[in-house]
Amino acid sequence: MSEDDLWSWDNNQEQQVVESSKVIDLSFKLECRCLPVDHTCDLHRAIAGALPWFTDEPLTGLHLIHVAGSQNGWMRPQKPDEIIYLSRRTRLKIRIPVNRTEDTRTLTGQEFDIAGNIMQIGTATEKPVLSNDILFSRYVAAEHNDDENDFLQPITEQLKAMNIRFRRLLTGKQVKLRSPQGEINTRSLMVADLRPDDSLTLQELGLGDGRRYGCGIFIHHKAIKAVNPDNIGHIPGD
Repeated sequence: MSEDDLWSWDNNQEQQVVESSKVIDLSFKLECRCLPVDHTCDLHRAIAGALPWFTDEPLTGLHLIHVAGSQNGWMRPQKPDEIIYLSRRTRLKIRIPVNRTEDTRTLTGQEFDIAGNIMQIGTATEKPVLSNDILFSRYVAAEHNDDENDFLQPITEQLKAMNIRFRRLLTGKQVKLRSPQGEINTRSLMVADLRPDDSLTLQELGLGDGRRYGCGIFIHHKAIKAVNPDNIGHIPGD
């Protein structure tokens, strides 16, 4: 694939939605009252302890638990040790290779201590990973992310190396996550105007390091029509 092919295609026509044959999301019911905002280390440790193969499978990823944003006068906590309260609709989601589905279902019935909070794992529902032309990751790991361009340049190079075609990147807020190896610098990232095959590749492989700690895991985003075009990052070098 030439570099011109990476950025030139007709993405205006309605796209067919395709399903990944490689990975799925398992969504587990939970009984857990609350968690700290940054529960990365404890949740990773619990999952990896219960599923010994989890850290070695290249397609596995952990969705960190994220409650609803600020609304109706309530402000979602931001500091790592502040507490978020989970609703009955909150789920634990894990992205896994399809052939690990039954192995992962063994989490049902287990009880974890997540930073001093008891988490009981309920039954799981399979959620297919489907293509979408706009994808979003809350946490993409980057060694240097203080400057937007310093963050975007290596991200663009990674996407090109994966032969993923896109037209827009939009960066968001910076967050530091704790891991056993130290703090992970992250930014949120939206990738827009993806072809179905590229959308699946990005969801299957993720981006950057730290998938087992919730980094570089992409989910669907509805639209960017409400976003100010002046705030949408162009491909570096355009």
